[in-house]
Amino acid sequence: MRFLYPFSFWLLSLLPFLWLCYIWSWNQKRKWLKDFGNISWSWRRLRIHLPISLGLISSILALSRPQYAQQVTYLSREGIDLVCGIDVSPSMLAEDVTPPKKALIGSLWDGRKTYPSSFLLYPSGKETPVLPNRLQRVKQAVYDLTQILQGERIALFLFSSRSSKILSLSSDYNSLRFYLDFYLDSYHISARGTDLKTAINLGTSMFQEDSRYKVLVLFSDGEMEEEDALKKAVEASQSAWLNEKVRIYTFGVGSEQSVLIPIRNQQGEIGGYLKDGKGNFVRTQASPASLIQIAQAGGGQFYSLGAYSSDTSIDKAVLQFMENVLAHAQDLKTIQKTRTEYRDLFPHLLLLALGLLSGKSLISETLKLITGTLKLITGKRG
Repeated sequence: MRFLYPFSFWLLSLLPFLWLCYIWSWNQKRKWLKDFGNISWSWRRLRIHLPISLGLISSILALSRPQYAQQVTYLSREGIDLVCGIDVSPSMLAEDVTPPKKALIGSLWDGRKTYPSSFLLYPSGKETPVLPNRLQRVKQAVYDLTQILQGERIALFLFSSRSSKILSLSSDYNSLRFYLDFYLDSYHISARGTDLKTAINLGTSMFQEDSRYKVLVLFSDGEMEEEDALKKAVEASQSAWLNEKVRIYTFGVGSEQSVLIPIRNQQGEIGGYLKDGKGNFVRTQASPASLIQIAQAGGGQFYSLGAYSSDTSIDKAVLQFMENVLAHAQDLKTIQKTRTEYRDLFPHLLLLALGLLSGKSLISETLKLITGTLKLITGKRG
């Protein structure tokens, strides 16, 4: 048993003061009734305050967020390390990803229950759907990847014209999902351009010495502004595969047709379209051919992220990717492990507290009824 907020226990010190108030109030009433007509006032009447006290104790315990430990057994695959790099250049905000059919008839869609609210295709109070952009499509794919991992370590970094580490190799998939929700939005996109060479070099450096099967996964639209950027990226991919034994896979997203990049506010409304320094509208188009060359040079394979998946199934491209990774990993060990998970008691204590506090009058009336019935039975017997 553990408590997330143990400092809440100081509120228990208020209960003795509360009971002192009860006793003082009872004593004042007893004196008044005695002076008024020599009417007795029993101590038993204090018992009607017990539900309130118990309800307050349950509320305080609920505020402390108690959790009990539970041992969970699961299967874990050891040996495969995945480093995921996500393109966060402005072109990833282009809305050229095909929405699911479900969006045509529903007013709210979040892909699956495990997805965050950032997947909504309809802004609050709006009837016009907002098409998912490339970045949201990548987020869904990485979410799907975390659903099918079984103990493999995974790391995360973001790249555009420069790259930055976000999460080191770890089996904590909840932390990865948290960083996806925090970083993958329009407010964290500023630097223009896509430098896949730098991304490959950073991703390769994030593996550890004990990494056996190294897999680098790049999610991008493949668009690069510099003329020799593709050549440099292919050379970096080939070097990582031949020298570091890092197998590189690429996931492409977006349409090959040229589209504008909308700029939306927090309400989901388009406030304009992205422009360059000269005031011209910036157009973008995906380049899967570039990603195919990079994957082939890195001993991996290219996968295309097509339309959104509107059901609860895992993305087919992600499933095919994982099957390919497992096929190349030899002598892979699957072992049984046990981990400790904590279950929250907060909702149960809260319901108990509400029941006790709201049922005070009910308990009082029930006690009166029982007492009256017993007196009636006793009187008849006498």
